[in-house]
Amino acid sequence: MKYLLISILLVSSCTSPSTIKSILLTEQTSGSSASLRGLDVIDEQIAWASGAEGTVLRTIDGGTTWENVSIATADTIDFRDIEAFSASEAVVLSAGFPGVVFKTTDGGKSWNLSYQDNREDIFFDAMDFWDDKNGIAFGDAIDGRIVIITTKDGGSSWQPTPPEDSPEALDGEGGFAASGTCITTYGDSKVWIAMGAPKSRVLSSSDMGETWMATETPMKQDAPGAGIFSLAFSNPNHGIAVGGNYMAPKSKTKVIAKTKDGGKTWDLIPDSGLNGYKSAVAKIPGAENWIASGPSGVSYSINNGINWQLLDSAEFHTVVMANSRFGWLTGGKGKISKLEITY
Repeated sequence: MKYLLISILLVSSCTSPSTIKSILLTEQTSGSSASLRGLDVIDEQIAWASGAEGTVLRTIDGGTTWENVSIATADTIDFRDIEAFSASEAVVLSAGFPGVVFKTTDGGKSWNLSYQDNREDIFFDAMDFWDDKNGIAFGDAIDGRIVIITTKDGGSSWQPTPPEDSPEALDGEGGFAASGTCITTYGDSKVWIAMGAPKSRVLSSSDMGETWMATETPMKQDAPGAGIFSLAFSNPNHGIAVGGNYMAPKSKTKVIAKTKDGGKTWDLIPDSGLNGYKSAVAKIPGAENWIASGPSGVSYSINNGINWQLLDSAEFHTVVMANSRFGWLTGGKGKISKLEITY
């Protein structure tokens, strides 16, 4: 099924890369009924998705076919995040007990367990990589400290950060494993982590997690299900955070904020037009274009997140762009759609 939006977004006859003429969402057949919250995209042909019941899917033909490369021995595990490096190499991260990371180097034909945490209260939220070797993952607080693990070999092995070197947590603080996008890296050393109630804080590091700074934000924080669910940066200074309260997805208050100083301060974006709780936000490479997804639908912005328009009311957990023209979205019940932008 295809959904086409055609809009005149700029009052101009020019055909610059910033002028979006249309956005096409094409629903694809995943062959799965699992809830898919993990997603990573290599290019317009190669993408990986992960989710409940140990599900891992891969396409190498633009989504014409999706291959089930799930981990047979992990069918009770929910893989809420996936990071891919090529058509053959990918890493998946669990949410809940046990806390595990698996890696494949042969396109999902086989998987190796590269990390395991058997603490009963372990709950990983998301991971991200600076490059194909160096990565970081985080989980909800245990004993007053945010759980951090890092890798220097592309996820083949992971090292837990000692509690005394991990960010100090507020009471009951944690992230949201809703889309694999509540942690984001930039350049070769910067990383930001988004948290939920009670303060919807952003934790940031400029040295690959060696030291941390915590910043309170004005985002939604009035309920256990409220907070920041996703954040992304277009450069080291400009970032956008989205979220809200997943138990009140139609609420439009305090669902989006921006930073102009690399996360040191955050300000709500008033009257943004964002129509409710969003679980993922992504920068569309080039110009000032952004896209966000969640139970309230798919929305986009052409002016660096200041104003948003609803593209489609379909519910998706996450969105990842391959480049300025192509991306994918995944959601519940095995839902996958490819996104194509025309300029």
